[in-house]
Amino acid sequence: MSKGRTEIAVIQATSFCNVDCKYCYLPDRKLNRRISLETVAKIADRLFESSFIADEVTIVWHAGEPLSLPISFYEEAHKEIEQRNTRGVKIAWSIQTNATLITGEWCDFFKRHQVRVGISLDGPKKVHDAYRVDRSGRGTFDRTMRGVRLMQEAGLRPAIIAVVTDASLPHPEDIWRCFTEIGAAYVGLNVESAEGINLTSSMQHDGAESAYKDFLKRILSSMERESSSPLLREYENTVRHIMSRSSNTRPQDNIPMAILNFDCEGNVSTFSPELLTVRHHRYGRFILGDVFKHSLEDLIHTDIFRWLSSEIEEGVRSCRASCDYFSFCGGGWPANKLAETDTFKSTETSSCRLRVKSGVDAIVEHLEERFGSEMSVIC
Repeated sequence: MSKGRTEIAVIQATSFCNVDCKYCYLPDRKLNRRISLETVAKIADRLFESSFIADEVTIVWHAGEPLSLPISFYEEAHKEIEQRNTRGVKIAWSIQTNATLITGEWCDFFKRHQVRVGISLDGPKKVHDAYRVDRSGRGTFDRTMRGVRLMQEAGLRPAIIAVVTDASLPHPEDIWRCFTEIGAAYVGLNVESAEGINLTSSMQHDGAESAYKDFLKRILSSMERESSSPLLREYENTVRHIMSRSSNTRPQDNIPMAILNFDCEGNVSTFSPELLTVRHHRYGRFILGDVFKHSLEDLIHTDIFRWLSSEIEEGVRSCRASCDYFSFCGGGWPANKLAETDTFKSTETSSCRLRVKSGVDAIVEHLEERFGSEMSVIC
């Protein structure tokens, strides 16, 4: 398997999260483990000395609630990383947050460092609060929206990551109206999947595929009615793929070294970010090494990297040979395959039937209804 260029580095600033979403895949979100600036500096050293690093890298603070650490930490962390960027790699900063801890000072920080902010918001209160709760079981919508409003007042347009659950399916129009009204720039729909410690999904039931397909088609109709609609990731990616007629789509999740994941102790993994914290009954952990002992080049010579790469690639080859939708997903997401089938070498999962097959069918049908026979020829 060929190695990819590292375009994304996911850094876990802390394992702790101040909320307790019912579908969360992270096992240690109650533990207040925090990364040190020494570890941040060593991660930067390893990244910028590596032959894998691309000309532009997105550094994502994620895998816990990043804003539970103070702004002063990120000021110093960004400085440590930038000082070590002797090769002039273009850095794009990103934070994925539940928005409950956003303040005016955080908004100033986002603007000062040009940080792309992704907010975890599932839709209006009745949808969001069904699964995004705190440790007392209380919904977090009002606290999230307080942070969203502060971003609005600061002139910042967040990207939204919405998890689609069984609570979402009856309310596509309300969900899209919510995202439009808050001025979101971009929306990604993550269908709830079995991953990490989230062993089952509310979307694993009879009729889920047709229900999601109808849900997405109604979202697309809402997009057309709203003049200031955000971009929808699923629509943009599918249309781009159809128009390019490309057959080489591969998600970064199944390309070795394309994504590098660092936990707060400096341990490193690649492929799906969810694998960083997984403990599997047969495989153990998927940690390849740590930045204090190993260069990134060292990692690809380890036994765990070899068999992990081999098993993931075998699953990709099987998908290519057996699935008409392969060109849209490139073999799927290793963490989801492992959670649903207990192996990386598998093919179809319920997640891919929803996210890819039902999703692509919904978008293609919408395009055909809108553009008629002309679109049918292209598809």
